[in-house]
Amino acid sequence: MFCYMMIKNTRLHIDSHPIRYAWRPEKPDRVIMETKPTYEELEQKVRDLEKRVLDCEVLDRNLAESEARYKGIVERTVNGVAVYRAVMNGDDFIFIDFNSAAEKIDSIKRKDVIGKSVLEVFPAVKEFGIFDVIRRVWKTGVPEHFPLSIYKDERIAGWRDNFIYKLPSGEVVAVYSDETERKKSESALQEAHRKLYSFSQDLERKVQQRTRQLEEKTKELIEAERLAALGKMANRVAHELRNPLTVIGGFVRRLQDRIPDDDLSREYLGVILSEVMVLERKVAEIIRTEDSE
Repeated sequence: MFCYMMIKNTRLHIDSHPIRYAWRPEKPDRVIMETKPTYEELEQKVRDLEKRVLDCEVLDRNLAESEARYKGIVERTVNGVAVYRAVMNGDDFIFIDFNSAAEKIDSIKRKDVIGKSVLEVFPAVKEFGIFDVIRRVWKTGVPEHFPLSIYKDERIAGWRDNFIYKLPSGEVVAVYSDETERKKSESALQEAHRKLYSFSQDLERKVQQRTRQLEEKTKELIEAERLAALGKMANRVAHELRNPLTVIGGFVRRLQDRIPDDDLSREYLGVILSEVMVLERKVAEIIRTEDSE
């Protein structure tokens, strides 16, 4: 503390500034000259301080509003948002924020992850591949998209699509969506397409097989109709031939009866009669077959 002593109640003025002399007890042999600010200067300093206070209040209010907007956006988004802080020079990252969507996606409460290591909460994060991306973004500051991949550990499993970026304050943010249902739908759709394709192939094979069968049946039917037509024609011819053959056979027999036994013509007539009898048997067989059908 300074103890001030006015010397002889004397006040000097240098450039319109009052001058006082200060005496310090620990150094009694010295007198320090001190310039006292004017009322106007004090008033200006007060105004400057008031302005700085107002600026700070506005800044605090803006910061609070900005933080509230950030919280509102983060909490209302359908995407999971996780904020990490690097520890051990980037060998690990701890959770400092975790929104409601992330709780739902990863089936875990915010209070159970805040302040904990990402390696502890998600033990398969390195095998998943995103841990190296988080560390790289933390080092370089360059945002990266971690493409759709499946995360799986003993607790949860699901498809995730991640975007990683670094905040000016140094924290790393992961914004991710749960694509598990979409992947399931895609798999189901692919399975349906596979079954439909298999069904269409089987149907095509069956149609081709049935077509061949129908073609064979058609050929058989045509052949049967052709044979039937031939049979009818043969029956008609047989009927037309039977009467002439009967007449020829009858006349040959009558001629044989009139020719002597030693006549060579009788032998010729025997051959004719034998052939006529063969033809009669063939004609009779054709007629019987046609009548039986």
